[in-house]
This record gives sequence, structure tokens and C-alpha cells, in this order.
Amino acid sequence: MNRPILIAILSILYGVVGVLTILLGIVAMAGGESITTEFGTGLISGLILVVVGIICLLLAYGFWTGWGPVWYLAIIFGAISVISNIYSIITNGFGVSALLAIIIEGLIIVYMFTNDVRDHFGI
Repeated sequence: MNRPILIAILSILYGVVGVLTILLGIVAMAGGESITTEFGTGLISGLILVVVGIICLLLAYGFWTGWGPVWYLAIIFGAISVISNIYSIITNGFGVSALLAIIIEGLIIVYMFTNDVRDHFGI
């Protein structure tokens, strides 16, 4: 199966984020509470980060192999990101990072509906 190039890039990015998030979680669990003071103790925050990192690695694998459920997850996570960034702009005022996130996630959602991508995921 021919993998669309942007899907390959998303897969690699999810993989890198997954590995870095797992490493950050391990550092937090090993006594780096100062990294995650907003979320409580380092152990709890570290465990959450490790779980999120594992989810990112699963998404990377799904993007790479064309696993169908990942297509739906990409749409759901993209919509949640757009909605939360719109909420952020409404409650906190205009922010360039929130606007950029809305644009990028919106483009990813549109891209996920192209024929090549849908074929890659068997949708």
C-alpha cells in the first residue's frame, strides 16, 4: 500500500512526541517534581505522561500502517484541539499559538478526508 507522504510525516512526529513524552514522564517519576508541579506529585504526573506517550506511539504505528481506528481518532482529537483552542481564544484573548493550532489542526482534519488518506486507512 502506498502511504501518503503527510501521513508518514505525522506518523514520525507522533513517534518522536511519544518517545519524548515517555522520557519526560520517567524524569518526573524519578524525582523531577519541579517539572510538573502544576499537576501534583511527580509520580502521578509521570505516570500520566508515560500513558500519553504510549498512546502517541500507538497513534504513530496506526498512522504508519493505515490502521482504520486511528483515522477516527485523528478526526476526534483534531476537533477537540480546534474547540479547546477556540475556547482558549475566547477566555484568554487572542493568542498566536492558539490561532496557529486551529489552522494546523483544521488543515489536518481536511487532509484526513482526502481520497488517498481514506484509502490508506481503508475508510
